[in-house]
Amino acid sequence: MKSYDLWVKLNEFRAQNQGSKIQHGDFLSRVEDECDDLGVSDFFLHPQNNQPVRFYELNKDQMLLVGMRESKVVRKKVLEWLKNIGEFQIPQTYGDALQLCANQAKELELAAPKVAFVDNCVSRLTLMTASQVGQKHGM
Repeated sequence: MKSYDLWVKLNEFRAQNQGSKIQHGDFLSRVEDECDDLGVSDFFLHPQNNQPVRFYELNKDQMLLVGMRESKVVRKKVLEWLKNIGEFQIPQTYGDALQLCANQAKELELAAPKVAFVDNCVSRLTLMTASQVGQKHGM
């Protein structure tokens, strides 16, 4: 799961308990402090304002470690939520199946620019030498 999604959920749990919301940058600092094996951060464009948002891809253990830094009430909610997110539920109604398809199509749609960018970067047809890059930028 994206650290951004965990941040949204934690702020939701905090708001339910009259707690203050944590800023995204502060949350990322906590993630980096708590988790040793994060890997490289990535970016996605926020759907509302098209601004790049940095995130890490977290596994359940990492999410649990980050969630343990919260208050007692929020920790309990995080634990319960994490127990339920790993269980894939087969849609029981036609409407649920259609909703699942729509959600997955939306995820693919949001990922399309990133996929196109990576495909363009790894295409040998568009590779340039250092001299060509320098010329392009007037150097």
